[in-house]
Amino acid sequence: MRQSGWTRMAGKCPACLRPFEKMLDYPLILVRKVEVHRVSEVIDFFSEEAQKARTARGRALDDESSEKKSSLQGINRTPEIARAYESEHVQKYFQAIQSQQGKLLPPRELLPTLEPDKYFKWAYPLPGTKLYLTLFEATPQPGGRIAQVMCCSKGPNLGSAGGPTLQHLAALASIHYEGRHVGVK
Repeated sequence: MRQSGWTRMAGKCPACLRPFEKMLDYPLILVRKVEVHRVSEVIDFFSEEAQKARTARGRALDDESSEKKSSLQGINRTPEIARAYESEHVQKYFQAIQSQQGKLLPPRELLPTLEPDKYFKWAYPLPGTKLYLTLFEATPQPGGRIAQVMCCSKGPNLGSAGGPTLQHLAALASIHYEGRHVGVK
């Protein structure tokens, strides 16, 4: 006799055999552990803001050697990220995802409750900042899969090679999970 139930998934959709590549691909996940990280120093080299700062520094260093002017210089985004990290929106989100440890649930329940960006539909702008939250799949580990809560900002515009981009600045949290699907026992 066949019974349906939730079973561990090896990594493919049982209906179409498409590989599950990230947390949101699974119908259900078991949240093993949620880790909230400290904010470490973040230097932005690639955003439009960093480019403008680099250009301004280059003009200010006209009398310096061309070697010094051409060095890659970035801007420190750590204070901005730390303020966002401490914000009510982010702290409530951390509490919400931490409360899901040990639970079996649809992965969409782990998305931020903020309104998604209109262009970057997978990113959630943090009010009062130029930063976004996204979920990014980390390289699978022997102990299981990990989705990271990333703090992002606008990256370089690649024009016809891809248009506007978001760049990852810092992993703020890690969600350790196990994917599940409807199976036959």
